[in-house]
Amino acid sequence: MDADVLPVYERPKAEFLQVLGMLQSCGGSATKSRLIEALEETGAIASTAGGADLIVPAKHGQLRTLLDPMERDWQLVSDLKGATAWCQ
Repeated sequence: MDADVLPVYERPKAEFLQVLGMLQSCGGSATKSRLIEALEETGAIASTAGGADLIVPAKHGQLRTLLDPMERDWQLVSDLKGATAWCQ
């Protein structure tokens, strides 16, 4: 009797679901700045480090770590428009 191979699915991070929810509530697209503001409010993106405010590129880097797997692995979002993220 051969064992069947079952697919294993990773549970998405809460931050991924937050991004998708934000994009859906904005009609399918949002500027990255708007996503960063909303994710800062939820604590998914840090706004300070060591008592100092983070610069904009550092915040965009944190957003990129969320958007990259969503675009590359799951094709859920696209940021081909530069400053805007889109639901697929």
